[in-house]
Amino acid sequence: MNRRGIITSSQLADKIINKNKNLKLLDASWYMPTMNRNAVEEFNNERIVNSSFFDLDATSLSPEESNLPHMLPKPDIELIKKMNKLGIKKDDYIVAYDRLHMFSSPRCLYMFHWLGIDNVAVLDGGYNKFKELYPDLIDTNDFTPPEETLIEEGIDCNNINEELVENLDFIIKNINDKEKILIDARSEGRFNGTEPEPRKEIESGHIPYSKNICFDKFIKEDGTFVSNDVIYDLFLDIDVDLNQYTQNIDNNVENKNIVLSCGSGVTSWI
Repeated sequence: MNRRGIITSSQLADKIINKNKNLKLLDASWYMPTMNRNAVEEFNNERIVNSSFFDLDATSLSPEESNLPHMLPKPDIELIKKMNKLGIKKDDYIVAYDRLHMFSSPRCLYMFHWLGIDNVAVLDGGYNKFKELYPDLIDTNDFTPPEETLIEEGIDCNNINEELVENLDFIIKNINDKEKILIDARSEGRFNGTEPEPRKEIESGHIPYSKNICFDKFIKEDGTFVSNDVIYDLFLDIDVDLNQYTQNIDNNVENKNIVLSCGSGVTSWI
């Protein structure tokens, strides 16, 4: 079954083997500070062939601009330069993956959707699943960054999709108005305030009247996504009937009535 926004390992392998000219692979790995892993070093050591590294921190607001991690960047010339360094053109088919099966790559997909670019997918099962199935398509040579060149028809900031973002003022107002359903993708313990946040300066707990589905419930043991039926049931468990909001989840119909959140805007897009 084809699912918009998701590509399987076999589908990606076919595109690589057939030398699809419009394919752009991005390693969007990112780790929590407590994981003691370095995504850049791991990428430099090995990666899916022809991949570039998508730096989630560098494409968010800098610490000087905000003390909150992973805030969406300003849609300006600096963001365009960062995107163009990746060599991406508007008509490219972008595939993002990460090394925790499915963790940070959906945030990369979200970034491109926010920029008005829809031809993006995440790799189902991530890097580990792909490496297991197609070890010959893994590049273990030291990474050499390509020379910077001017990208014709590169990414711009002319089609920002503001509907994909809600700000703090709306969330505060929504506590009383309940115009939209807020769903928190963090663990049950963090949501309930019974386990600490990874960042010591932030208290655990949740926004009043929000609901909770931990992101890992959407991922099977092999790192691939659960079925659509399971997704529907997970939402029904928190009294949200997706049939009331979307016509067809297989076609990725956008849900205007649900707002997703997590710790810093990474796993909520799973």
